[in-house]
Amino acid sequence: MPLAVAAPSESPAPAPARRASIGVLHKLATPGTGLDADLRLALEHPAEEFVMHYQPVVDLTSGRVVAVESLVRWRHPVLGLLAPNRFIRLAEDTGLIRALGDWALEQVVRDASVLTQKGRDLDMAINFSVHQLNDEVVGKVQRALETSDVRPGRLTVEVTESAFVKDEGITAATYAALSTMGVKFAIDDFGTSFSSLLRLRLYPINALKIDRAVVAGIGQSADDEAICDSIISLARAVNASTVAEGVETTEQYAVLRSMGCQRGQGWLWSPAVPIDQLEDAIAACERVPVAERQSRMPRVSGGVSSDDASLIAEMHAAGSSTQDIAAALNRTVGRHPSGVRWTAGAVARGLPVSAPEPLPGE
Repeated sequence: MPLAVAAPSESPAPAPARRASIGVLHKLATPGTGLDADLRLALEHPAEEFVMHYQPVVDLTSGRVVAVESLVRWRHPVLGLLAPNRFIRLAEDTGLIRALGDWALEQVVRDASVLTQKGRDLDMAINFSVHQLNDEVVGKVQRALETSDVRPGRLTVEVTESAFVKDEGITAATYAALSTMGVKFAIDDFGTSFSSLLRLRLYPINALKIDRAVVAGIGQSADDEAICDSIISLARAVNASTVAEGVETTEQYAVLRSMGCQRGQGWLWSPAVPIDQLEDAIAACERVPVAERQSRMPRVSGGVSSDDASLIAEMHAAGSSTQDIAAALNRTVGRHPSGVRWTAGAVARGLPVSAPEPLPGE
């Protein structure tokens, strides 16, 4: 069937429609062409096809929204709205990630300025690929901030733990330069790779974000709960805060809060939404009740002796927190029966089934 061709006198189609036509014709003419050609075309006019969505980040103690994480979406003219996992790796493999990252940075700063004008002085997190962390990115961030009314301290750069583990050399200097500027730095998806305390201490880290796969195990896996507890302790050791990703249940919220996690994000509060829906999303988040601090970890002895269990119960009844009990046990009793140091999670698993986690000061 012959393709219909518009007459010269007809008005040109809207940009997305033109892109759809171009994409279809390109695929017909070039067998095997995939999304990489579409991505390259889209980045010629990124504002026409890419959009930033924002997921609220909630303070687990107050229940207030204190930050948002920006997540790019691609409004593909044929495939519809695409999540980052459909095209970010492609952008990295084709070298297009820097162009996409440049647009995203400028858009996030513009949106931050709009929120400021509306009275919302929220922190704004933006994800950077390790491919963006080069000599040029510091200047790009500085120029973007200088052309707006956004304070550097409101911007947080997030890099995945896997990229952080592989990173050496030039990106360390980039982290330091951004930190000197006042920009914050967070490690995303923490808990999926191996990061030593020594490595963490070498970088200006402001936050560790607990991976959603670990958070999903709360209430179901003692191992995942122990990992969460360990990440929070690790963050405390390097003077960083913790943000739990993918929080979906009140139980997860309660356990994370009892462990000392400061912030959370996830569908319990809100998915990522376009900027024009953010006010409604924030209002919905702040209607979610603050979860009571309590430990819901499995109450199994795990080899804890009756004397240790009695001591734990006695200190808990006196109002000591699980962190304080763990510290006391490490000083007096020595190592946990498993051979590792006592942690708040190990203490919680040794508590009586009915014992709630005490509130500070109680």
